[in-house]
Amino acid sequence: MPTNQFVANFRVSKDIFLMLLDTFQDKWSPMVRSTYIRPDIKLATFLRFLATGSYQSTVGNEIISSASKSSVCRIIRECLQLFENWICGKWIKTPTQEEEQDTMASFFEKTGFPGIIGCVDGTHVRFKGPGNDVKHLYYNRKGYYSINAMVICDHNMKIICVDGRHPGANHDAFIWEASTADLKLQNDFDRGKRNFWILGDGGYKLKPFLMTPYRNPRDLAETRYNRKHASARNVVERCFGLLKNRFRCIIGSRGLHYSPEKATQIINACCALHNMCITYKCIEEPTDPYINPDITMPNTEESVQEEDDRAICIRRNIAINLICDHNMKIICVDGRHPGANHDAFIWEASTADLKLQNDFDRGKRNFWILGDGGYKLKPFLMTPYRNPRDLAETRYNRKHASARNVVERCFGLLKNRFRCIIGSRGLHYSPEKATQIINACCALHNMCITYKCIEEPTDPYINPDITMPNTEESVQEEDDRAICIRRNIAINL
Repeated sequence: MPTNQFVANFRVSKDIFLMLLDTFQDKWSPMVRSTYIRPDIKLATFLRFLATGSYQSTVGNEIISSASKSSVCRIIRECLQLFENWICGKWIKTPTQEEEQDTMASFFEKTGFPGIIGCVDGTHVRFKGPGNDVKHLYYNRKGYYSINAMVICDHNMKIICVDGRHPGANHDAFIWEASTADLKLQNDFDRGKRNFWILGDGGYKLKPFLMTPYRNPRDLAETRYNRKHASARNVVERCFGLLKNRFRCIIGSRGLHYSPEKATQIINACCALHNMCITYKCIEEPTDPYINPDITMPNTEESVQEEDDRAICIRRNIAINLICDHNMKIICVDGRHPGANHDAFIWEASTADLKLQNDFDRGKRNFWILGDGGYKLKPFLMTPYRNPRDLAETRYNRKHASARNVVERCFGLLKNRFRCIIGSRGLHYSPEKATQIINACCALHNMCITYKCIEEPTDPYINPDITMPNTEESVQEEDDRAICIRRNIAINL
């Protein structure tokens, strides 16, 4: 059978088929002459069932297997048990530390969102429903009986966790709270692991390791966060589309006619085969592709209340604190602080703030550093108006943004020159050594400006923040002197 026809029929490559046969070689049920079916026919029948979702009798009547309905039933039961015992645990597993680093690097390179180790969502798999007094638990909000399967995938749409045990009436947030993934990530966080996140939609509760979108973004920073969050999390929607495109049994119009336990086994087997296809680069598409409606319509389930203050703070992510002049020459850099610290906190702890405060206290006037809304307004640190009230304040904001743009261009030029600080895999050093690397890059950057070394690299890095100024959450303006100074500047511009 030609390769493309083989993939169209069974949704896996010949290499995967042979690997499965080899794995199950001595694990099939004992041979009985009157009912004996060859292992390759059994496996082909099982894969054909997963690929099409057809009736057992229809699968059995196909030329590929030519087996009776009862034989197909036995084959499916046997194969599901083999997959459960020997395949699923091997092919659906927690990523290694190196794999997590690759995932974080890939997400950051594609979307600019740091620290992502996976994306989570739930998908409903229709089935007939149990014929007992718990049937109502499986009736979902979409109006049919289903299992709500929680899936976490990485940047390659590879499934790293699946939980297909829960009835369709259960909410995504409930399934997450009951999962081993939540327990593991909470333990990792409690032991001091930081700057790693799973992305989930508004149906999940915000946690220090589970980032959700803002339901009502208040400013450009939160809007930009939501946009990058959606761009990164879209991978799990595409994962569902690809999974259901390959294995039609989990989107069959009639649903799975099995018990909840067996339906869970089918979901697990499909996810394991999906991962094999990615690993073996089996990318041939079926001739009748399934269009996943969720790809362009992200899950907007009722938002869960955001109760964790630590998680709210983490979501307001920041970076290196840097001051530059009009030539993009760096006059101060502080790269000591963890990524979860806010810009305003880093500034308050800096020697620059102390020096400028001392200069002001000694009578020095009419000198300012420009910062975005993430900093506290001070007599020597001018920030934009959050809600300009008149033309003067609007004009001030416009000129402030025009002048402060130089620091965004400085970041772009710095990272364009020294790719180690934007490397796809990040710096693999201790925080102290990473700080030294940042300082060295900044010093070399200044040398290049002084010596007019302006040659651009052949593959320029585009800094996404150049045209999108940082407008992190405004810090309360407590200094009355600074408010008056800013107002005077606005009037006189």
